[in-house]
Amino acid sequence: MPAYMHDAAFLNNQMGFALGDDGNIHGTTNGGVDWITAYAAGAELFKVEFMNGVGYAVGENGALVKYEDGTISIFENESDRSEMEVLPNPATDRARIRSSVQINSISIRGSNGALVWSGNSSGRELTIDLSDFANGAYLVEVTDTEGNVQSRKLMKVGIY
Repeated sequence: MPAYMHDAAFLNNQMGFALGDDGNIHGTTNGGVDWITAYAAGAELFKVEFMNGVGYAVGENGALVKYEDGTISIFENESDRSEMEVLPNPATDRARIRSSVQINSISIRGSNGALVWSGNSSGRELTIDLSDFANGAYLVEVTDTEGNVQSRKLMKVGIY
C-alpha cells in the first residue's frame, strides 16, 4: 500500500478510487476501509474523477484509465508516433492543438459522444479556450486538408 493517497473520488458511499504516491490507482469497495491496487499505472497520475457513473484517471503523457461497469480500460498516449498533439494534457483553461500538416477542421466531443466544440483552421496550430468546458474526458478529432482524421484524448481538470 502506498504511504500517501491523494485525489480520491467515490462513485457511491462504498466504491471509490484514489491515486497513490506509488503511481498506481487504488480502489475500495467498502468505503475506504480496505484498498487494493486496481491498476498499476507505471506513470505519474494527476487526477481521478467520476462522471455519470464512469471513473477516469489521467496521468503523464496523456495516459487515461477509464472504469465503467467493473471494467478498467487503459488508453496510452500515441502522440509520439503521429503527426498531431494536444498540449498540455491534462489541461485547465486552454489547450493547444499542433499538427505537422495543415489543419482543416477540429471537433471536440464529450465522454457521452456529444459535440461540444467545433471549428475550422487554416494553419498547423490552434489554441482552444476550455474555460467553459466541464471537467472531464474529451475526444479531439482533427481533419487535415487531405481528409485524414486523427484523434486524441484530452482531460480538462479544474485549477487547484
